[in-house]
Amino acid sequence: MTTLFLYMAVYLLPAFLLSHLALDVLLRNPRQVEHRLLSLFVFGYAMLFLAEFGRHLSPIEASPAFVTYWFGNAGILIFVCSVHFIVKVTGVGDETAKMDVSVCDLFTARAGRVDVHPSREHLEQPTLRPSRRLDLP
Repeated sequence: MTTLFLYMAVYLLPAFLLSHLALDVLLRNPRQVEHRLLSLFVFGYAMLFLAEFGRHLSPIEASPAFVTYWFGNAGILIFVCSVHFIVKVTGVGDETAKMDVSVCDLFTARAGRVDVHPSREHLEQPTLRPSRRLDLP
């Protein structure tokens, strides 16, 4: 019984506190993208605490399922929201939106498969070329 109270103090208390903070940030101004992203980010960490609480109380055979389905999804949510939040707050996304060439075009051009031109009309029909080898000294 004391183990359950210990797990509740260690895992559920921070999960409820983080959920409350996420809800508080979201309800301040739900129309702003930054508030939504930050609340999802904090809610992702609350999900991690809840998953760890459930993993400690479940049999050891259920641990891989918790890690795969719950921790994995919460980790992806945290990563995506944090990167999106950083891009939104710093304004890096505004600079990349002005570029003529998309990121996919840059990757294929780096691989040496497509000639990328600044105008969009050449992107519909890419010109194939052999990849160049880089001879290092």
